[in-house]
Amino acid sequence: MNWFNQHLLNIIHPVSLVGRGGGQCNNVTGLQLPGVLDELFSYEGPLGAIFSKEAVTLYLWAPTAQVVHACIYGDPSGGDPLEIVCLEEFNGVWSASGPKSWEGCYYEYEVSVYHPSTLQIEKCTANDPYARGLSADGRRTLLVNLNSDDLKPEGWDNLADEKPALLSFSDISIYELHIRDFSASDHTVHPDFRGGYLAFTSQGVEKQNVASCFIIFILHGEDEIFLGNGGTKARDMAFWVVGGCFSSFVTDHRFDAGHRSDFGKAVEGLEIWHLDSAGILHLKKLCNAGISHLHLLPTFQFAGVDDEKDKWKCVDPNILETLPPDSVEQQAQIMTIQDEDGYNWGYNPVLWGFLKEAMQALNRIGFRVVLDVVYNHLHGSGPFDENSVLDKDLIEGRGSNWAMSCQDCSRLLLRRNSDGCIEHSACVNNTASEHFMVERLILDDLLCWAVDYKVDGFRFDLMGHIMKRTMVKAKNMLHSLSKDTDGIDGSSIYIYGEGWDFGEVAKNGRGVNASQFNLCGTGIGSFNDRIRDAMLGGSPFGHPLQQGFVTGLFLQISPYSFKIHVHILEELLFINERYLFPLALSDVIFLLQYMHGILVIP
Repeated sequence: MNWFNQHLLNIIHPVSLVGRGGGQCNNVTGLQLPGVLDELFSYEGPLGAIFSKEAVTLYLWAPTAQVVHACIYGDPSGGDPLEIVCLEEFNGVWSASGPKSWEGCYYEYEVSVYHPSTLQIEKCTANDPYARGLSADGRRTLLVNLNSDDLKPEGWDNLADEKPALLSFSDISIYELHIRDFSASDHTVHPDFRGGYLAFTSQGVEKQNVASCFIIFILHGEDEIFLGNGGTKARDMAFWVVGGCFSSFVTDHRFDAGHRSDFGKAVEGLEIWHLDSAGILHLKKLCNAGISHLHLLPTFQFAGVDDEKDKWKCVDPNILETLPPDSVEQQAQIMTIQDEDGYNWGYNPVLWGFLKEAMQALNRIGFRVVLDVVYNHLHGSGPFDENSVLDKDLIEGRGSNWAMSCQDCSRLLLRRNSDGCIEHSACVNNTASEHFMVERLILDDLLCWAVDYKVDGFRFDLMGHIMKRTMVKAKNMLHSLSKDTDGIDGSSIYIYGEGWDFGEVAKNGRGVNASQFNLCGTGIGSFNDRIRDAMLGGSPFGHPLQQGFVTGLFLQISPYSFKIHVHILEELLFINERYLFPLALSDVIFLLQYMHGILVIP
């Protein structure tokens, strides 16, 4: 870091602005310098762990840090570091090189940085914001080379040629799917795969000559094989077809669920086929019905759920069945363990990054895969939050508290109000893509997903809180990818999201944002809440019992309706226009009669 930049940071760290009036302190804030930091410390070089044939090099962007160490561990948790390496700084970027033997180890950064929330220098421990692999619960960063052949499923390099055809973005139809919910309760999935990525690989070998009467379920016990006929509802069921001479055997022998036998000896030498799981069968039906894209959430490291399943708690379903389903009693039971169970939407992002076998399996079913990305906010902040990452590497300014890494630059990475406090309109700890390094982090992460995981599309949570400039750069970057250079045809990657315009970004309050009205002509999709609310009724800001076009408005008036009949008819005509007017944006030429008699020619 040059002399001027270093001394500038030393000066601004402790500076506070105090407003006084009438002999009293009316307001206090710290300096807000995102534009200055953009000018002084914008960086386009390598970040994260870079692998070569001989070495591993770490790069961390942390211009406000005073000292940075990397602690290298041999294990994902516990134990002392194998070594502690002091990184060297050049113009805000810290780096260190180590031997190739670092690959497969874990590391975490220890950063000494001034933190305005405590008014002193803090020593913070955090992950690398550019982590591509993590230990359980994201406590340590794995030194993993995603290009390693050891991490590629068979046929991975040719997956771009196997992807389902997509002639036009207008042909897209999307099915949204929660990864855990897809298989967590599916007993036709191997117990070790339930609730995770590998549940999507539970696909069988197509065998036309294996008749349904041959099907028998083999339940795996610890020491013995349990059998059940095709109608069993036993738990922990694996799904296999036994063929060959088994047809005559199954005619002579029928077993009740849970029956113990020495059948394990009888099946030796028989041909065993793996069947599709119930979930996979459902997905194949959806694909055959015309669904083109599967939208997965969540796919990244997030807070709120312990990664170690044996620590999860759950409510006994037998207890829940004794409680009225339409009461609050079931929910009260769930609430007692809500912080210790295995459920989360994935709405608390900590680090973004990880799932090749699932991608490959879904592409081979016939789906293109969309990932749900949440770049608009972070779960934790401040120097002491265990889920804080960027704020430990990159501390913001006065009042800082969020979740990305480890120094004093969250004044550059998080969005603040005029009082210097972090904006929370997106949920908590709003990120500021109008700043160079936040935009770069988003673009770099999207590039990793597209190239290293061959993702086919991205659905942006609260896209309106991201700048239009960032979204257009993302689309252009992704569409420039090619099979020859990048192993993926980027022209077929689709980007869409929630273009809501609210909070501090409303009406371009922080720059031109990626809201519905600003996206025209970009080729980036946005959800249409006007059609949604007109069709279904209700809205996040209206009465929850309000009927819509397909929920019986006027024709099947709800007993909970709070409007008189004539007003209901008027509303029906109004919402009819709300879903017809968007057709004016299509290529179809038609006449539209307005409810007050005016003819509109699109």
